[in-house]
Amino acid sequence: MESNWKRYFLPHILERGKKCLREGRVGEIRRTTHGYEAIVRGEQKYHVKIDIQGQFIEQMSCDCFYVQNKGQYCKHMAAVLYELEERQMIWEKERTNHLEELNELLEESSKEELQRFLMKIATDSSIFERELRMFLTGQASKKEWMRIQNEINGMFLKYSDEYGFINFKNTGLFCEDMRVLLQEKIDRMIVYENRREAFELLSYIWDKICITESGDSEKLICILAEECFSRLGRILEQEKEQKLKTDIYEWLQKHLSEGTVNLMTEKMYDFLLECFQEIIFLEKKLKLLDKKIEKEEDAEEEWMKRKHGRDLAQRLQIMMQLSYPEEECTKYKLKFWNIPEIRQMDIQKQLQEHKYEAAEQLICESIQMDKMQNDCQEKYCRLLADLYQQQGRKKEYLDQMILYFIRYHQESVELWRKIRSTVKQEDAEKWEEIRDEILKDVNLPYFRYKIMAEEKMYAQLMEELKQEKHLEILDQYEKILHRKFPEKMLRLYADCLLSAVSDMTGREKYRDLAAHLKKMKKYPGGSEIAGQIIENWKKRYNKRTALIEELEKIERIK
Repeated sequence: MESNWKRYFLPHILERGKKCLREGRVGEIRRTTHGYEAIVRGEQKYHVKIDIQGQFIEQMSCDCFYVQNKGQYCKHMAAVLYELEERQMIWEKERTNHLEELNELLEESSKEELQRFLMKIATDSSIFERELRMFLTGQASKKEWMRIQNEINGMFLKYSDEYGFINFKNTGLFCEDMRVLLQEKIDRMIVYENRREAFELLSYIWDKICITESGDSEKLICILAEECFSRLGRILEQEKEQKLKTDIYEWLQKHLSEGTVNLMTEKMYDFLLECFQEIIFLEKKLKLLDKKIEKEEDAEEEWMKRKHGRDLAQRLQIMMQLSYPEEECTKYKLKFWNIPEIRQMDIQKQLQEHKYEAAEQLICESIQMDKMQNDCQEKYCRLLADLYQQQGRKKEYLDQMILYFIRYHQESVELWRKIRSTVKQEDAEKWEEIRDEILKDVNLPYFRYKIMAEEKMYAQLMEELKQEKHLEILDQYEKILHRKFPEKMLRLYADCLLSAVSDMTGREKYRDLAAHLKKMKKYPGGSEIAGQIIENWKKRYNKRTALIEELEKIERIK
């Protein structure tokens, strides 16, 4: 399962997912053909489905209110993923222990015992025999190579129609099956140092991908480019002979010299420019880049224009690697001085050489030149902060970090803590004053609430939430506010519910309202206020049968 799955969830949803898991509300998790299914207990039983292709989460669903009505990932999904993550850690630990035990047994075994065992398995299994031959000889037999090639062809046929088109639905399935094939076949070849045949199969697969049309071409190309080129990279890292490296380069160059510029060729360019750093390839890369840059200058597509600056900077980098005369490099640099990437290269060079004054001057010049490009402004803001820190200019560093936080990263609690730590190291008494000034410029309420909670500004947070009147946000901070302001929280929950009920329809939404009424009953005096709301709603919305049923369930709870 992918390690960075938490990026799909809002922070407060992750916290609630952890809480669900700690409270033991995640039931049995069942493995399915596409992933996992689980029951998470709450006000009712919620059914969670998580579809996984290889290591990647393909799709998630839950029948709770939050998903059905807001279309966002919920705490029930997060709880299941946390449980799967814990299980995976246990499985990996057990697997490591088993392998260590196996290694000890192998060390104690004689050569004759191992030979007898290998012969027996090879006799019983033709698959194992092929694996053993490849391991011992370092190459697959011609028959085995053809078998793998036929398997690849069969996979393309399986998922495409009579015209060779892979529809949207089949694209994900095709990518996953191809990923498995690469893991099972190509990875073994690389491990057994059978790198040439691994390259030939990878090039065969990529050549077929290049002529395959799909209903989700971007997904097809991005996933399989990553799979194919990561393995080609490993081959290049391990290969000592120049011949194979040259063959791989020429295969890439042949594709790129055909003249087409699209997502496929961009993936190939990215790989070629990143690898092949030997002198023998640099001159060739320079010529290839010149042709690409020429096409980009006449391009109408926005994505091609965006690549232009990067490629010009890459060309300058190669010129420097090839020890072109400084005069020629400077002339080239000045010709394209309006390109941000060229100046950013120069800034990094000045910083590496500790020429801080020149670097600062160039950053300030670039801020003016690129004032319409927000991504560049963000880089320059951070570069200035780093420069001031390296110089020990504490006040300028702090001002720049505050500016960086306000303009570009109000969501970053980590950056906020860094600013706070910097201030307190100099003068702890000034922190509250500086903090309040920064907060005036934090214009995104959700992030302002996070900071107030971080700073334990509970009274101010309470006042802001009274203005917001948002149930989900109120739930997020209920744990830290209900003990300090029980009366205000109770009143605020009542106000939020009374405002929300008129627009809510459907049993799931009514269950959510009822759950909040149940929560209110736990507050001092909450049973009475919740009871008043229930009576009011039963009279006012007497035709909403589902709402009345949910309210009556709450009434029965003492």
